[in-house]
Amino acid sequence: AISGPEPMPPPMVMPLMGGMPMGGMPPMGGMPPMQMGGLPGGPPPTGPAPVVPAGPMPDPPADAELKGRIEKLAERGAANPALISMVAEKKKEDDAFSFLHGGTGEDYFKWCIASATEAAAKALLAAQAAQAAQAAQAAQAAPPAAEIDMSELQLLVDQRDDARRARDYDTADEIRGILRNKGVQVDDMAHSGTGPNGAGGSVGGNAPPYVSR
Repeated sequence: AISGPEPMPPPMVMPLMGGMPMGGMPPMGGMPPMQMGGLPGGPPPTGPAPVVPAGPMPDPPADAELKGRIEKLAERGAANPALISMVAEKKKEDDAFSFLHGGTGEDYFKWCIASATEAAAKALLAAQAAQAAQAAQAAQAAPPAAEIDMSELQLLVDQRDDARRARDYDTADEIRGILRNKGVQVDDMAHSGTGPNGAGGSVGGNAPPYVSR
């Protein structure tokens, strides 16, 4: 008689350090990818970070010296978190800093850190709002761009062309300086010129008006 395939033996489970068996380890990629902002697989948040409230203040230590030490380190550590780690490592055997390792004043220290961070975040948001308001106010107060009188430019171009025909080069050069100050560049060799707002055209002879667009 033909029998079916023999059943596969159960997978060998070998213990690892810490007591976790290999068979119980999650496969690679089993955890959702974490991105900035802590959202699994989601895009990072945009804009300023939200202000996280510090919450209610716990009772401070009765020891005024310890309380002052906690507040001083929290104020400096909120601006430089690496400082806290450095002090915690350096003072791990010092009872005066036991609040960094679960000792008296730990909750108050954590609250001081959160409170200082909250205050800094609010100050940053206020400064950004003030800067945006100043920029908006400056934009509203800025005078409108002066309108360009194209007929005036055309008249100056024509007068300069007439002066060159009459060999009055001093007048032609003077008018050319006026045109340059108004943003007009004239190329006598090419009998053309360019001006503000895309204006341009040919100059000299019976050419079309300079201000043609």
